[in-house]
Amino acid sequence: MVQFKFLIINNYKKDRIIIPHGHNCYEFVYYIQASGAFYSAYSKTAIQGNYQKFYNENLSNLPSHKFSSHSFTFIPPHTLHNEVHNQDASIVAIGFDLSEDDLIIDTENILDINHFIYYYVQKIIEEYKKKNYKYTLAIESLLTQMLIEIRRTKVASPEKRDAIDFAISYIDENYTSDIDLNKLAYDTGYCPDHFRILFKQKKNLPPKTYILEKRIAMAKDLLSTSSLPISLISVYCGFEQVSYFTTLFKKMTSITPKKYRDKNINKT
Repeated sequence: MVQFKFLIINNYKKDRIIIPHGHNCYEFVYYIQASGAFYSAYSKTAIQGNYQKFYNENLSNLPSHKFSSHSFTFIPPHTLHNEVHNQDASIVAIGFDLSEDDLIIDTENILDINHFIYYYVQKIIEEYKKKNYKYTLAIESLLTQMLIEIRRTKVASPEKRDAIDFAISYIDENYTSDIDLNKLAYDTGYCPDHFRILFKQKKNLPPKTYILEKRIAMAKDLLSTSSLPISLISVYCGFEQVSYFTTLFKKMTSITPKKYRDKNINKT
């Protein structure tokens, strides 16, 4: 059973350090846009109320948990924590009590790479702002669904599972779309240059080349197994201009799409 306690939307400037504080309930924090780290430790004294600051506590000597855009974390009750923001940030904090502790994941930062959990966050914010009839009950229902989905899908943490694997999986599912590789890099917790290095170590290819190779592989399959016009195959494979597709295809295969089709149609 989930009992809603509070919802806070905060926008922070770069280099903002949040004073150590705690709550007497669980806190779910979603980092819509952010980069930085948080530190946490169980409080030796019971925390009074939904929010209590501890000005004299220093948590910087504790292990840190990095966060990035579209990631989230759970803070248990009576846990001191603070945040250090490396860029302008937008976050949502939701407090709640919970009678079924098995719905909670240990304190960590979890990447919401497909923004599936963000859907629930947006719906909760909408209910909170409109405050329609039984809005608290609606929020508790959404929170329950969100917690169940997190447990079901076992959204993995970049600390426990290589974040580059997330990026590879994302590209494998979306390579025909216009992927912003810089944003994907930041979403997985790396700057673009470091992301490219780590990606190449995994796949022996830079991410852009990896995407293009997957598109050309798809084009080869369609050319060999369908009668679709080459211009349409170009679009299906993620290319806006057929001229660019034709040039790239020949560069990567040493043959034009038409000649490839003539040579391989119905041979697979």
